[in-house]
Parts: sequence; C-alpha cells; structure tokens
Amino acid sequence: LATGEEGTLLSRHNVLGLGSVLGGVLAHLALGTVYCFGNFQSYMPPELRFFDGLQHGGQPDAILVLPLCIVAHATFMTVGPEVSRNIGPRRTALLGGLMQAAGVYLSSYAKTLTQFIATYSILFGWGIGTAYTAPMSAAWKYFPNKKGFVSGAVLTGFGSGGFIFNLIGSRIANPKGINMVNGQFPPEIYARFPVMLRTLSRYYAYLAIAGFILIRDKTPAEVDGVKAATAAGPEATGLTLSDAVRTKQFYTLWGMVVLAVCGGLTVGNVFKSYAQGFAALNSDSFMALVGGFGALFNGIGRLFWGSVSDVIGFRKSFYTLSGLQVAIMALFPLTTSTRYLYMMAVCTSYFLLGGLFALVPPVVQRLFGSKHGATVYGALFSSFAAASLGGAHLTKLVVKSLGWAPLFRGLAVAALGAAALSYTLEPLPELEGSSL
Repeated sequence: LATGEEGTLLSRHNVLGLGSVLGGVLAHLALGTVYCFGNFQSYMPPELRFFDGLQHGGQPDAILVLPLCIVAHATFMTVGPEVSRNIGPRRTALLGGLMQAAGVYLSSYAKTLTQFIATYSILFGWGIGTAYTAPMSAAWKYFPNKKGFVSGAVLTGFGSGGFIFNLIGSRIANPKGINMVNGQFPPEIYARFPVMLRTLSRYYAYLAIAGFILIRDKTPAEVDGVKAATAAGPEATGLTLSDAVRTKQFYTLWGMVVLAVCGGLTVGNVFKSYAQGFAALNSDSFMALVGGFGALFNGIGRLFWGSVSDVIGFRKSFYTLSGLQVAIMALFPLTTSTRYLYMMAVCTSYFLLGGLFALVPPVVQRLFGSKHGATVYGALFSSFAAASLGGAHLTKLVVKSLGWAPLFRGLAVAALGAAALSYTLEPLPELEGSSL
C-alpha cells in the first residue's frame, strides 16, 4: 500500500483507495457475467439459435453471441477512457454498468437471433468497454506502485461474477436440474430464459450502483489541492495512441495476446456444448457448476498472475502462462472420461485466461507510459476481440470438417507461438522509463 504519511492501513488515503478497489470489484462482478453465456446458451429457445429461426445440425449461430460481445467490448475500450476523462471514473463505471444491465434486460424480449445479438452482444459489450478500465484507473492513483495487484484485484470481480451468476442463472432457468435429451430441454426451460435475463439484469444494475458509491475519482491529496509524491507520483509521461500504434512493440504484443488467448476464449465458449457428446458429462447442473467454478478460477487467475507480474515481471509471467496453456490445450480431449477431471481442465483454462487479462493492462502502462495507457490498452484490446471472433469461426469450420481433437491441438500450437513471440518484445528505447 501507500508509504509515508498515508502508510498506515487505516489512513484516509488507504481506506478510500481500498474502497475504490472494492467498488471496482463490485462493478466487475456484473461486467464479468459475459462469460456466463457459455452456460446460458443451452437455455436459449430453439428459434433464437440460428439466424433463420429454424433448427439445424452442428454448432448453432448463437456461438457468435459471446465473440460479438467481446468485439463490442473492444470497440468501446478506447471510448471508455475518453468518457472517464470528461466525467470521471466513478460516473463512467456507473454508465457502463447500466448500459450492460439494459442490454441484458432488452435481450429478454428478442424474437430473433439478430435482435438478441443487438442487445445482449452489442449493448452489453459497449457497457463493458465503457466501464472496464474506469475502476482500475481510479484505484491506480492510490497505489501507483502496485498496479499489477490492483488490476488483478479489480479483475477478480470480473471472473468471480461468472461463478455467482452462472449458478443463479441456472437455478432460475432450470430449477430442477433437468438434463438434455437428444440435445434438447423441455419447453418449460426455454420459457424461463426471458425471466432469467430480466432477473439478472436487475442484479447487474444493483452492482453498478454499489460500485459507483465506493469508487472515488480523486485521492485526498488531489481533493486538498496538494500534489503529494506518494499519492499522485511524478508527472505522467507516455506515448499517445497514434504514436503507440506506429511501434513494433504494439503489434508484437497484439500478436502475443491473439495467440495466447484464443484457447481460453474457445473453451469458455464451447465447454458445455463440447461436453454434450460424452455420457459421463451429460448433466446440466454439473455443467453449470463447471462454468461457475471456471469463472471463479478466472478471477483467481487475474489476482494471482497480476501479483506474480509485480514480482517477476511481465515476460517471465507471460511465457510461463503460455507454456501451461500449451499443455492444457494439448491434453484437453483426454479429460472427458470423468466429470471432475473435465472440471479441472476447464478451470485451469479459465485460470490461465484470467491471467492474460491481468498481465496486459499493467505492461501497457509500463511499456507505453501511463499518460495515455488506458487509451492504448483500449486499442490493444482489439486483440482479444479478434481472437474471440476468429476462434468462433475456426471452431465451426474445424469441428465440422476435422473434429474436436485437431481444434485443441491447433490451439496448443497457437499458445506455443505466443510464448516464442514474447522473447522478441523489448522496451521502447525512445521512451524514458519504458520497461516490461
């Protein structure tokens, strides 16, 4: 925590700073429910699964809902910091949270997949992109030397929200834990899908309001008009977005993220539909638990890897994580024989995915400078969107023509490429203080 005059745990500076971290966690509990769709997708009425409203074989068009949400998220990642500069992180987090809640609520009235995507994917994603970095930028002011820990702590909420609301959503949609028969639920479960969405949207709005109450835009030193080194630190420096995108480092990091993250995003999108092909895994209540614990491990991974990067640095953290990703993707098809082995595989994948989301924000700040770091990260977040959307299309094509095992082998190779690419990333020589 802070040192000097604000060094005691219960100082005004630290109490407000920890409150901002907690407010960020609460806001991200709602934002992180984006990962619930891997579980919720099975409750969608049949007429919402394909764009033409008819039933077909193979992977449904609804597999695009989560990737398109991440694309919408990415498009507003550069908007969020600009909004924050105008109205402050506190109001920005509230605005984004309420946009997300509105998207979920309106999607409950969708009659076609296109309408559902317009609300659940686009409006929901815009809300996440608007609010995503706001709580972190507020808390970083209080703890400028612990950016990895702060990012990890706030983003723990993003992962943990999936754990909580996976279970709540399944309890609402399928209270008796009925299993699918020939890939279908009874009609009464599909009838509860809109009710589930409306109920969850209210919870998301409550969390956004709670986060708004706790997050603070300014440190006590800034409120008092004092520029204390322990609170505000030295004058912020860094590359603008237009300068950052002209560097080799931006595209190296972008490529690293695409290759490393596609495996975890793919597992998060298809873990439930993939499991339906195995008798040992055909349990809706258990799959909801798998999704819930996976999201929880996503949150734990964000805190763990964010803290690790503060100690051993970005590069060592990244290639260690990528190496583990290679192993879990290569072994994933071998984990379907028992329920708990499969749960361990999904949770490990989520744990590593969460780590990637925690490693990137602080390294962008260190590499490109803190002055425009949030905006640069917003542009770099397009790598997550590209991996998500590209992974969804790749999944449909590869599974249809080759099957599941080649897909996971390809994802292992991609993670290996990310680890190799990380060795080429170097600090910016033209920016004083640039580091990894």
